[in-house]
Amino acid sequence: MNDTRFSTGDAARAAGVAQMLLASWADRHVLDGVEPCGHGRPRGFTYPQVLQAAICGSLQRQGVPPRDAAAAARVFTHPPPGTPACALNRDHETLLVMRDSRAEGEIADWRRAGDILVREADDTAITIVNLGAIVRQVNTRLGLPVPNEAYR
Repeated sequence: MNDTRFSTGDAARAAGVAQMLLASWADRHVLDGVEPCGHGRPRGFTYPQVLQAAICGSLQRQGVPPRDAAAAARVFTHPPPGTPACALNRDHETLLVMRDSRAEGEIADWRRAGDILVREADDTAITIVNLGAIVRQVNTRLGLPVPNEAYR
């Protein structure tokens, strides 16, 4: 699926952001590896880039600057070699946690205790994004299979 390219319009609809905003992020190199458009060639977005845009949109709505949001999303969409990209945890909810809205994200290992998500935390501000919900939203809008997670 990483070789499939989605148009700017399809990518923006799937990511839940305005088409002009997505194009702006691509032009300013906020998103990773988006090819430039021009010379009669439309811009195409890969699946990880669409997910990165969706995560950026979610974080930006929470007040995180776009570049910081993109850097945090990169942990999930463009991880280091040997780590699968865009992979949800099958046993429990997959969350992206940012501390102090800085450009450092981590995939957190939270456990459910009834209806509460539990994790030890210090007294720093954190921003949390439910990656499973974003993947389900993007896949639904792109007409792709929706992954099944243990917790929805």
